[in-house]
Amino acid sequence: MSQEEIIHLEPAQAMAALDQVQCILTCDPAGRILRINDIGLKITGYQRDQLLGQPLTDLLALSDAKGGELVGFWTDLRQGRGQCGEYRGTGRDGQRIYLNASFVPLRDDAGQIAHITCFAVDVTGAKTAALAATRQIDALQRAQAFIEFTPAGEIVTANANFLKVMGYTLEEIQGRHHRMFCDPDHARSPEYELLWDDLSNGRFRIGEFRRVCKGNRPVWIVASYNPILDNAGKVQKIVKYASDVTEAKLAIEELVSGLERMSHGDLTIRLSEKVAGDFAGVRDSFNFSMESFTAMVNDIRRRADEMNGEAGEISRGAVDLARRGESQAASLEQTAAAVEQISGNVSMTSQAACEADQLARGAQDSVLKGAEIVAQAMAAMERIDQHTRHMAKFTRVIDTFAFQTNLLSINAAVEAARAGEVGRGFAVVANEVRNLAQQSAKASQNIAELISKSETEVKTGVDLVRAAGTSLDAIRGSMSDMVQNIAGIAHATTEQATGVREVSEALSQLDNVNQANLSLSDRYANAATSLGTQIEELTQVLSAFQTGQKAAAVRSILGRPGHRAA
Repeated sequence: MSQEEIIHLEPAQAMAALDQVQCILTCDPAGRILRINDIGLKITGYQRDQLLGQPLTDLLALSDAKGGELVGFWTDLRQGRGQCGEYRGTGRDGQRIYLNASFVPLRDDAGQIAHITCFAVDVTGAKTAALAATRQIDALQRAQAFIEFTPAGEIVTANANFLKVMGYTLEEIQGRHHRMFCDPDHARSPEYELLWDDLSNGRFRIGEFRRVCKGNRPVWIVASYNPILDNAGKVQKIVKYASDVTEAKLAIEELVSGLERMSHGDLTIRLSEKVAGDFAGVRDSFNFSMESFTAMVNDIRRRADEMNGEAGEISRGAVDLARRGESQAASLEQTAAAVEQISGNVSMTSQAACEADQLARGAQDSVLKGAEIVAQAMAAMERIDQHTRHMAKFTRVIDTFAFQTNLLSINAAVEAARAGEVGRGFAVVANEVRNLAQQSAKASQNIAELISKSETEVKTGVDLVRAAGTSLDAIRGSMSDMVQNIAGIAHATTEQATGVREVSEALSQLDNVNQANLSLSDRYANAATSLGTQIEELTQVLSAFQTGQKAAAVRSILGRPGHRAA
């Protein structure tokens, strides 16, 4: 193939190749579409017959990449000046399309612009991604502080958020090194040098940093240092996105400090008004909790003091009760001993009364028998009185009577001896009767001489017997009353003995109850002592809390006057 043939074939082959990879369309000088290839149809979404003859600018709403009008665009093309750049259009479905295009005016043989050919590449995907990234960056810059550095750390630019946080203007920081935002000591530290060494070598950093803004005021930021690489992979610049967390940091520091003080028992801590913004609710809740906790601790202290006072009263009452119980126990013991002695005496008295009652009843029987004898003697004496006038005639009868009288006097003497003191007078009478009987016996020998005297003596004896009978009747009445009294005394002493035994048993039960009370009072005292100890321990625990209010002194009941050890 000759050189001419190669030259003749190259434009055609080049156009064919371009037609396979690019959008190619041809317009007349007025901008109406004359021809469009398949790639162009695919990009725009139209059919060929929908585009041919239509104005390119109107149909596709063609504009520059930023959406501005193409001022002088067609004029320049008609004058033979080509146009190239990035253009924005609208496809059939309303979707934005971006083209990287070159508009080339082609002349005819007469040198006039015959038509305009457009060679375009679809960059919609890349442009959309770039725009999205740009919007994201714009959004970040609106929400966060942004600053750009050279790889060496010199400040290139910063947005308004960053300048506001740090308190500078752009002119005050541009061209200066990043270390202006750090403490001098930190800026000279190996850690700071390592930061920029990592960044200059393409290693990013993320974290929380303390910086110094204008006026040497500390500020805390959460930031990311991002190295930006060029096409060769070298660090071109470093951009930093940061958020000001000073308010949160100070709030957390104050909150942590408050919690630490609270853990050591300081309840006077309150978060200041410096804790504001989003942490105002936390501040109010913390302060309210502290107020409630302080009130609770003070209330517990007050109640512990009251409980300690009550425990002291209980302890003193228990001690007093124990003392009284011990005194009562001693009194009961003495009373029981006295009652026991009385019980013995009453038993002896009751026994003696019973014996006296038996003796009195025996004496009463003797008196009754004596009264019967006296009655018989009186009857006999009356018969003697009746027959004394005939004694002379009946000497033999008198002798027999004397003998009988003598026997009766002996019996009377025996009975009088049995009567004791009561029968002493009767014994005298009996003795006299015996003498008379003896005399009668003698008189029987000389009855005649003594008949007169016997009559007189018989009369006297009758009177005496009558007097003795009267006395015996009085003695019998007195003995009857005495027997009744002695019987009453015996019955009363028996009942007294029973009552004394019941009193003794009651005292024994009372002593048992008193011993139980003593044991109970000891337990009360021990419980009150234990309660006082526990209250002391509670007070010691509460003393660790500082509430700003002086706690009432809680005294221990141990060692107080009157305290009785268990």
